[in-house]
Amino acid sequence: MAEDFFGDLSKSISSAAQTAATKTTTFIESQKKSVKIASAQREIEKLYQKIGEKIAEEAAEKDLAVSEDVRALLDEIAVRNGRIEELKKDIARIRGQKICPVCGFSMDLDALFCPQCGTRAPEEAPASEVSEEEEACCCCACDGAAEAPEAEVPAETASEEAEAPCCCESGETCCSEEQEKA
Repeated sequence: MAEDFFGDLSKSISSAAQTAATKTTTFIESQKKSVKIASAQREIEKLYQKIGEKIAEEAAEKDLAVSEDVRALLDEIAVRNGRIEELKKDIARIRGQKICPVCGFSMDLDALFCPQCGTRAPEEAPASEVSEEEEACCCCACDGAAEAPEAEVPAETASEEAEAPCCCESGETCCSEEQEKA
């Protein structure tokens, strides 16, 4: 009787272990396939991005005819790229550096040539000669978003990230001034 009980228990444990092993194998194999699918999807996304970059390059270089929607997106990209370049210049100025106009490398203000590409470095005005207009906006909330966009972007394509006009430009009270009063 005890042998029947332990025999049945042994068979149940073996069956459960076999079922667990099969399910584990199935899970592992399906996960491997899922990883391959995700990898292939990332590669497709990269290819779509390359297509978009090529179209953008050709549209700019060859004055390629594109739809108004695509042109609006290209204009939005140009505006954002311009803003990125201005922010890079601001960072370099804050760090006491200047930017190479050819390769974009940050270098010391006293450098005569770019250490990255060898191009003659541009002459930079000392920090004391920087005009008030070039100074960063005093407003911490607007982050100096006073610059007007370089191109008109239709409302349909403007993203939610679009920058609001600077409070300093609109005549509103600056948030840093409000904080000082508080």
